[in-house]
Amino acid sequence: MGDRETNADFIEVERRAFLATGNAMHAWAAYSFARVVKAPPPEWVLKYFDRCARGILKVSHDSIEKGGKNPAPKVLDALHLKGSDLTGFHDKWMVYGMNVRNLMGQNDKPDFAIESVAKAMGVSYSTVWRGWKRYDETFPGDAVMPQDAVKE
Repeated sequence: MGDRETNADFIEVERRAFLATGNAMHAWAAYSFARVVKAPPPEWVLKYFDRCARGILKVSHDSIEKGGKNPAPKVLDALHLKGSDLTGFHDKWMVYGMNVRNLMGQNDKPDFAIESVAKAMGVSYSTVWRGWKRYDETFPGDAVMPQDAVKE
């Protein structure tokens, strides 16, 4: 497999995570990765940036109209970001999903795999189950790693 396919796979992982979670940090990660590998930014990222640009221009206009009140919270809204989006954008749902799928690949039944991951990570069964469900819907198939799942 060439670098171009690998790069596209990583960007596809971010696209799927963006669609699954709505967390805009996945668009930023895809853009940053594309720039590093000198690939064109994906169209879905550019559409997100277009929405952001319109939102920021509106915030700027509204701020001027209202006497320069602190626009920072509205800028975050225009970027479709919340504070928690900045720190945990990959969150644990991907980790839970990869671990559950790995155990299932070793012939564990889903319930046992979820229970094992929950115990190992010190979280509830339902927390891992929700993460696994999101992971399996976002990256269907048997591959453990998301960049391998996008190839299936």
